[in-house]
Amino acid sequence: MVRRIRNIIMAGTFLTIAAGNATWDLLNSYLSFGLQY
Repeated sequence: MVRRIRNIIMAGTFLTIAAGNATWDLLNSYLSFGLQY
């Protein structure tokens, strides 16, 4: 049971970090694209 909870927490952390990185890349590309004009 503890292992299952730990796996869920690790998966949630990984997804959160992945989503944060994707959002950051999107924001950076949007800003660099907007600064061109």
